[in-house]
Amino acid sequence: MEIDILTTLSPHHIYFCNSLAKEYKVNIVLEEPRSPSYYDTSDRLDDLLLETDIKTLLNNNKLEGFTSYNSIIEVENINNLKDINSELSIVYGTGIIKKDLISQYKVMLNLHGGDPSKYRGLDTNLWAFFHSDFNNMGVALHHVSPELDTGDLIQFMNIDPASKLAEIRAKSAVVSYNLVKNYLDGVYDNRRISYTPGRYYRAMPSAIKKFLRENHIESN
Repeated sequence: MEIDILTTLSPHHIYFCNSLAKEYKVNIVLEEPRSPSYYDTSDRLDDLLLETDIKTLLNNNKLEGFTSYNSIIEVENINNLKDINSELSIVYGTGIIKKDLISQYKVMLNLHGGDPSKYRGLDTNLWAFFHSDFNNMGVALHHVSPELDTGDLIQFMNIDPASKLAEIRAKSAVVSYNLVKNYLDGVYDNRRISYTPGRYYRAMPSAIKKFLRENHIESN
């Protein structure tokens, strides 16, 4: 099976793509980094998450790139993608997907951090951690729909609720791979589960990231 993975160039995405490419024919479509939010979202927590991703997922190799793929395409905006050959697309960490691109694929799935019946939008596992809602940290594999994070659910898989803050994204990447592998291996048998979409969260502001970092990393 040939798969298009729509993603960005970041360590946890590289890990995911490389893991799938060991077993499947993968085309990688890279979207350029998105414009920053209109408010400040940066904090040293971002660096700590990145360091953990590189250490845990890429064996501490900061320069590791995509090691095996059928093709690689770079686009400024994912919705400018043309000449689709694959029937299946996996979206992992891009901007909003528009209806025209969705319609080009027989199946388009998204990997969403957190339970979309509770947390939609951005930084959702961080928001769950902030709310001490540790049992709803994880990754959802769901069908893509024009309205963000509302498509029918295939499976939600938890990450360890005892995970440390800096480990959340790396553990989510491993869960993401397991979800997609299960799907490709037929474990979920065309499952589609409807649900009531949860609250939409914007990118976590820097002040809240600082609070989390100071209270859950630097205080230990």
